[in-house]
Amino acid sequence: FIGPAALELSQCIFEHIYLARPDSIVFGQLVNRPRREFGRQLARECPAEADIVIPVPDSATIAAIGYSEELGVPFEFGLHRNPYVGRTFMNPSQEIRDLMVRVKLNPVRNVLEGKRVIVVDDSIMRGTNSRKIVKLIREEGGAKEVHFRVSSPPNKYPCFYGVDTPTRKELIANSWSVEEIKKYIEADSLGYLSIEGMLECVKSPRNFCTACFDGSYPIEFSGQPGKQLAIEFEVKGL
Repeated sequence: FIGPAALELSQCIFEHIYLARPDSIVFGQLVNRPRREFGRQLARECPAEADIVIPVPDSATIAAIGYSEELGVPFEFGLHRNPYVGRTFMNPSQEIRDLMVRVKLNPVRNVLEGKRVIVVDDSIMRGTNSRKIVKLIREEGGAKEVHFRVSSPPNKYPCFYGVDTPTRKELIANSWSVEEIKKYIEADSLGYLSIEGMLECVKSPRNFCTACFDGSYPIEFSGQPGKQLAIEFEVKGL
C-alpha cells in the first residue's frame, strides 16, 4: 500500500521473510534471493561454533542455506516436516499450536545426535513453538548443543494491515530481552537479524514496512499512530 503523507510505498517485508514461496516474484524480486541473503547476513552478525546448520522447514530452509554457506558449516535436514500440517503461529489456540508443532516436526536422530546444532527459523512470535523445537532437537534428536538463529529482527508489534500476527502482549520480544528469550526457549545461544541488516538484503529498502519490528506504522489509525493503537489494544485486551 502507499502511505498518504509522502506517497511512498510501504511493502510488507514479511513476504520476503516468511509468507511468500521462495520461487515467487514479489515486489519485483525473486523471494529466494533476499531470503538467502537474510541467512548470510545473519551468519555475519550472529555466528556460532557448530557442527551443522539445520532449518525449521519449510519457510526457513533458504535462509538456513545462506547461513550455512556464509559460515562454512555443513547444511543438513535435521527436522522432517509433515506436509499435511499448516502454519502454526496463525492458529488462535495454544493447545492446538503445541499439538501442531509436535505433529508437524520430527527430529532426524542420526543427523542430530551428539552434534552442536545451529537451527535457523524465520521468526519468533510467542516463543512457545521455539521452546518446543529446541526441546525436540535436544531431547529426542540427541543434540549436544542447540544454537537458535532467527532470520528476521525481533517481532515486537502487531500488524494491522492483514498479516495475522499475535497481539502486542503475546509477542515475546515486546517485553523480553534477547537473553530472557534465550533462557525461556532453553537454547545455548540466540541471535536475531538486525533491522539494518535485513534491509540491506532487499531492493529499494525504503519501500518496505517494518512496523512489526520497530512500531513505525506508515499510516495512522483513527487519527493516532499505530504504536499507540497497539498499546490501547493491549489495555482493552484485544
